[in-house]
Amino acid sequence: MIADKLVKHWIPSLATFCMLLALFIGGAQDGAGSLFANPWDKLAHIVFFFCFTIFLSAGFNLSIVTTVILALLIGALDEFHQILLPNRFAGVDDWLADVFGVVLAVGFILSRIKMNKK
Repeated sequence: MIADKLVKHWIPSLATFCMLLALFIGGAQDGAGSLFANPWDKLAHIVFFFCFTIFLSAGFNLSIVTTVILALLIGALDEFHQILLPNRFAGVDDWLADVFGVVLAVGFILSRIKMNKK
């Protein structure tokens, strides 16, 4: 019972928190903007927000709509945050990659829900 709760809620919650730290604190470090060359940076956005959305949903047991809104808001805040940082550039294309990652995650979550109902 405790192990089940740990795996289903605490670990995804901790992962969500760590990803937020990586995004906003790690992303503010020198050289963070050059970790991935174009077009691989878009893949990094997609993978990051796919995982972030999965962990956010699992860790906090949120509705799909709330999860999507929070994940997209975090993506937009990250892009806004980059405007304030030297040598970093915000872009709608980056946010659209975030959106794609969130959409893929929602598809994954909904397919898991559908499989569990069978």
